[in-house]
Amino acid sequence: DAFRSDYINKVDTPFLHGQIKKGLYCPQMKSSSGFTQRSSIFTGTYPRESDNFTMYTFDFQNSPYAFLKSQKIREYHSKSIFEKLPTSAGWGLIKDPFMRIHRRKNINTRLHIQKLANENAHHAPISFIPYSLLPYIGISEDVKPIYEPKSLKNESIFDIFSEKKINFKYLMYPATDLNDDLVHVKTCIASKMDYDIILSQLSECDEKIHYHGPSSLERRKIIGEIDRKVRSIHNQAPKDTTWIIIGDHGMTDVKNIIDIQKIILCEADKLNMKFCEDYFYFLDSTMARILVLKNKNELENKLKENIQLKSNGIFIDDSIAKKYNIP
Repeated sequence: DAFRSDYINKVDTPFLHGQIKKGLYCPQMKSSSGFTQRSSIFTGTYPRESDNFTMYTFDFQNSPYAFLKSQKIREYHSKSIFEKLPTSAGWGLIKDPFMRIHRRKNINTRLHIQKLANENAHHAPISFIPYSLLPYIGISEDVKPIYEPKSLKNESIFDIFSEKKINFKYLMYPATDLNDDLVHVKTCIASKMDYDIILSQLSECDEKIHYHGPSSLERRKIIGEIDRKVRSIHNQAPKDTTWIIIGDHGMTDVKNIIDIQKIILCEADKLNMKFCEDYFYFLDSTMARILVLKNKNELENKLKENIQLKSNGIFIDDSIAKKYNIP
């Protein structure tokens, strides 16, 4: 997951580097746009064909979190009033217990919502989405297990597996919960069983390097550990195994941070627009999506005129959507 081609070298990833001459090596393959690489890999289609572009979508009818519309759930924000208290002069003795209670309530609330949401979909993580927005959010790939036949709009490899009676083991997100140690152990066990195909996903490269950055020393340690896990799996698998190793997307260093949320809220407030009534917005890692029900042209023009947004990003129009196969 998020393993760039230039991570492979003799020093950091000696095993993967040694396999280059033993098979077909295709560096710098272009990933599909958006955040649903599994759909593209499993169906061979672009987002415009699969209708899967982002993990989360605006969905007012079939949201797995729709039950929140009828529930009054307090949102325990991470930036609470207690965090603003000083830590010196004995304030820490007051602050720390309240912070622990605050965090525990937040965790318990999110676990409660998560449990109810997963009754409506195979996998519906609430991530860091505000509770007020969740009832209007749907999911694209995991309404039912992606590895089941007919789970995607287009024919997938799993449809073919079912038709051809191919025995497979799925050890990818979300089945293994982004736990590389678990994936490693389960893949080694599965390799000794009677499976025709095993699909495994190592995720620490994506999860941890998002925090440390691709140019960090920590990144080299992380990819080294991934290399060791792949080598271990390889050494325990049957000698006649055919391997396909894919990095589903890359990653770049963060050079600038823009508070898009603050900009949107400020401009909407000037137009007396209410969030989750007059407009909705969703912030992905590199993209902001806005759905406007009132004063659409006014808000759109304000955002397009914003200097920060104009100088640090692009607004997706029809021509850009067509170029990158965005639905």
